[in-house]
Amino acid sequence: MVGTTDCRERLAVSSDIYDVLQVLDSRTVIGATVVVIDDVSTTGDTFNAVARRLRETGAATVRGITLTRQPWR
Repeated sequence: MVGTTDCRERLAVSSDIYDVLQVLDSRTVIGATVVVIDDVSTTGDTFNAVARRLRETGAATVRGITLTRQPWR
């Protein structure tokens, strides 16, 4: 998503990402601190979807590390 993006479009993409995520073995995250590493952060929607799924599965804390981010336009 480059440039100005409609808020509804971003929510739809975020929802699509969230819908396909699953934790195969919830025992691995229950009560854990999970670090999510992403190579490029554009809008943060992917991280937010991953963090939401992990928290719902039982992760105590979710932290994110990104190597770079797309410049704001």
